[in-house]
Amino acid sequence: GVVLVSVVRGVLERREHKNAHNRVAKVFREAADPALQKRAALWLVDHDRSQPGRLADAGPALVDVLLRIMKTDPEKLDRTRAANGLGVLGDPRAIAPLMAATQDDYAFVRAEAALALGKLKATQAEKRLREMVEDDWDANARGRAKEALERIAG
Repeated sequence: GVVLVSVVRGVLERREHKNAHNRVAKVFREAADPALQKRAALWLVDHDRSQPGRLADAGPALVDVLLRIMKTDPEKLDRTRAANGLGVLGDPRAIAPLMAATQDDYAFVRAEAALALGKLKATQAEKRLREMVEDDWDANARGRAKEALERIAG
């Protein structure tokens, strides 16, 4: 009985998550308001980062919105979440902006940008990532840069 209840609960939770994803993805695709696009894009990243295919099905504009957030948003945690999402999506258009984000004032943005470059296997970022391993004042950013270099190396 307990196992069956647990299995059913898991199925229902996954179905509810998929339904929520579909609603938010629809809002994202139809939104004209940049603030609404931002909220929907970050919700998708937060809830679907472990499922790149589901994240990508929000549409090609998701990369553009995440790039805009990462490059221009004043909120450092949102820039961090955008960098994470760009790494999950794996679009090579994100490489140059992610390299620029490794210079962000906020350490978590630098760390997520470095990790995303590793996920993208961005060989052109190796020099910058080595600089981060040697020179970044933040231990987490150094560690993510090291992890990124290991991913790129294969």
